[in-house]
Amino acid sequence: MPPRIQRVPIPDSSATRAEGTEPLKKERRDLTEGPLVPHLLRLSGPAILALILHNFFGVNDTFFAAKLGQAESNAMGVILFILILNFSVSAIVNRGVMPLVSRYIGAKDRATVDHVIAQGLVFSMTLATIVSIVGSVLSPHFIGWLGGSGETVGPGTSYLRTLYLCQWAIFLAPLVDSILIASGNTVMPMLLQGLSVAINTVLNWLVVYGPEELGLPELGLGGLALTTAFSRGLAGVIGLIAIFRGASGARPLLKGQWRPRRATYWRIARLGLPTATSIAMYSAVYIVLTNFISDFGQDALGALGIGFRGLESFCFHVMVGFGFASATLVGQNLGALKPERAVRSAWVAVGIAIVPATLSAAAFLLFPESLVALYTSAPGITHFTIGYISTIAWSQFFLAFEEVFGEALIGAGVPRWFMLVVVPCNLLRIPIAWWLAFHTSLGILGIWWAVNVTTMLKAALLTVLFWKGRWKDREI
Repeated sequence: MPPRIQRVPIPDSSATRAEGTEPLKKERRDLTEGPLVPHLLRLSGPAILALILHNFFGVNDTFFAAKLGQAESNAMGVILFILILNFSVSAIVNRGVMPLVSRYIGAKDRATVDHVIAQGLVFSMTLATIVSIVGSVLSPHFIGWLGGSGETVGPGTSYLRTLYLCQWAIFLAPLVDSILIASGNTVMPMLLQGLSVAINTVLNWLVVYGPEELGLPELGLGGLALTTAFSRGLAGVIGLIAIFRGASGARPLLKGQWRPRRATYWRIARLGLPTATSIAMYSAVYIVLTNFISDFGQDALGALGIGFRGLESFCFHVMVGFGFASATLVGQNLGALKPERAVRSAWVAVGIAIVPATLSAAAFLLFPESLVALYTSAPGITHFTIGYISTIAWSQFFLAFEEVFGEALIGAGVPRWFMLVVVPCNLLRIPIAWWLAFHTSLGILGIWWAVNVTTMLKAALLTVLFWKGRWKDREI
């Protein structure tokens, strides 16, 4: 029988061993001991690089789609938030597994870590199969629902349908990353992302220039989706092999661990669903906003893809990297029954994160033309993208508080608190954006200001929730 996932407070390691639970192997660095700043930098540095490298999948596709043509470039802006919605389904498992793995690693409980990892893998592949079937059927309808029209529809549908047929790869990669990050290993995800992005770049070049230079068949935007799935799937498989060989501190190849266990699925889903719901609602809100943006023309949609995914996402992923480091430290220190150290971890993380957030804001305000020129020279898209990053710059400082304290609450096993703040605030973007964009002189800038205002509100509320500290004694 696999070990039962117990509610915390978790017994100390000596009690665990006495009950027959095998402890984790000795780690090179114990995140529950020693100075916090070195731990945060060692965790966040590789995590940030891994996230930025991961973002290069989107940057690569945005860049090479523009080389294929204007219709392909606009299609990438249209389908962006369908991709985020798709990711929210995978987050049910990977964001549910993450706090459990970190908590039980902190408690030195190897058998339960093994069980959670094995069940998470089976659960994730089951969801991937369902999403693959449903998404493949609905792909032709998504572009129209998002405001795409004319020449945008064909390439957008081709990209989505191809990607949905490869969902096992799209689901596996983030789950592997979550397991490794929760265990305190952020270096391997970084290396895997680097390898994957390098392969993706080469393959994307072949898709775009191969027909002319090498006589390869023309695959269009669907070819970019295929190369993304292949390179991400390869990284996921390599990472999974590393986990089986002990890279997470556990070896989830024990007999009987792989049979589906509904109780474990529910425990994972209960922790993952609030975060997944938050991501899904974020995407749904942006789908509505995308329809607002489409009223300003197809170039405005293309600008959203470049501004959001090609530029702002770099700062966003830096903040998430510090958030992941904070979540890992909070989870492991709660597992080790050190709640005050868990509190200090997040405050130190946010103190460091505000530095790159401020620098990013300054770059958006001082050099918008130069940054946009890295992606496009089309006058219409350039105009709208400059307006986007010049406006969104004012919320980057607050993004540090939102992401670090939000991830810390998730790592503490209270993702529902995070959801209850983030979902209503994101929904507020719709009426605020509608009023500012269509009933004031701001126009499309009003949509960006709606994003700014709600980001500031989320940051304030999550900071208060974390500061009050009621999460420290919550069971998971």
